[in-house]
Amino acid sequence: MKKILMLLLLVNSNLYGQAFECDNAFETCGTPEQSGGGGGGGSVLIANTDLGDTYQNADDFDDDGIEDNADNCPRIRNRDQSNSDGDAWGDVCDNCHNLQNDYQSDLDGDNIGDACDTDLDNDESNNHEDNCVVVYNPNQNDLDRDEQGDACDNDIDGDDKNNQSDDCPFEKSSQNECSKDFDSDGILDYYADHLFEDNCPAIYNPEQVDSDEDGIGDLCDRDDDNDSISDNLDNCPTYSNISQIDADKDGLGDECDPEFCYVVYNNQDECLNPSLNLQVYSPSLLINQNDNIPIRIFINRENETFEYQISILKRPLNSTVNIQNAIGVLNNSFNFEYQTQNRPMFLADRSGEYQLRLEVINPNADLITGEINVQQTYDFRIVINDKNLMVQSCNSVKLSNIGLLFLVIAIMLFFQYKGNCHKR
Repeated sequence: MKKILMLLLLVNSNLYGQAFECDNAFETCGTPEQSGGGGGGGSVLIANTDLGDTYQNADDFDDDGIEDNADNCPRIRNRDQSNSDGDAWGDVCDNCHNLQNDYQSDLDGDNIGDACDTDLDNDESNNHEDNCVVVYNPNQNDLDRDEQGDACDNDIDGDDKNNQSDDCPFEKSSQNECSKDFDSDGILDYYADHLFEDNCPAIYNPEQVDSDEDGIGDLCDRDDDNDSISDNLDNCPTYSNISQIDADKDGLGDECDPEFCYVVYNNQDECLNPSLNLQVYSPSLLINQNDNIPIRIFINRENETFEYQISILKRPLNSTVNIQNAIGVLNNSFNFEYQTQNRPMFLADRSGEYQLRLEVINPNADLITGEINVQQTYDFRIVINDKNLMVQSCNSVKLSNIGLLFLVIAIMLFFQYKGNCHKR
């Protein structure tokens, strides 16, 4: 009997130990209807930033429902806009979460802001031990032992002559001719007239690449294209593009992007290329139950006429949900997202995973292939998180366990009574 009770308690504790957690696999948990995305270039875009089923004009590059001019991370989705340090940047894009750093300066481009970076030049020597705090010098060479590293010392050999006017900047000497290669890259550091020959004299760079031709090699230049945008923040680090326009949202600025392929929700693998055959796409979602959500339709053609149909391939047990406006016609798009007055809507009646299929047909001649009635399908998922249902389920389990406990006690009493009868 003791074994029965132990088994019951073990089962009970395992059930109560379960936890349901939103893992953000697709969307922010509980996300409202959101926009079709922005190009980041300031054009008017379509963004659904409310909880209803109507559209309103907004420029929302990251599709988080917060317009760019009010978004503290305009290029990274963060609907909650959390900002621990109260500066101009939200936590998900702030390179110093707990220290105010409005300018987001990051000298070494390691995505740790200078305000909180313990190794500013990323040379593996902490700032308080580094003899050149802001200049990369992993070897920490200090020829004249003045506690100022050679890479940032204006008088490397300590002879009271500035390097630029010193005939032999790396040794105390009166010779008129000498040549040194400080970083051993095969490029002499100085010409005879004391001008730098090596565009990164302290960093090995035998190829001497200098994209912006400013006399500073790319390996030691924090702004390779000289457009005043640090390389680690620049979407075209070797092409000057102050506007940072990225029309297809693939992370590469238009100035250096070899191909236009529109990216939805950072899904680079399934971007929409208008020069290819017909492509359709609908993002998978992770949402809460009772959220009435629109099913979004993306096609790699702009402002053409299409017929669509959406069907449910798989649903949770006992679900009877249907899609509202599952069949219709599309003919207007913004940034490859098609909208209609009667939008296809989905309201789940059970938690779990739903598998859906989007089918699109072009009744006219396709612009690329010339074919008529070109058809394309795309399968996607909607995962419903219902914590309330989980609580109810646990409560029902709790009640059933209580009933089972009473049954066990009754059985024990029965056997005890029966044993007493035999003794008599």
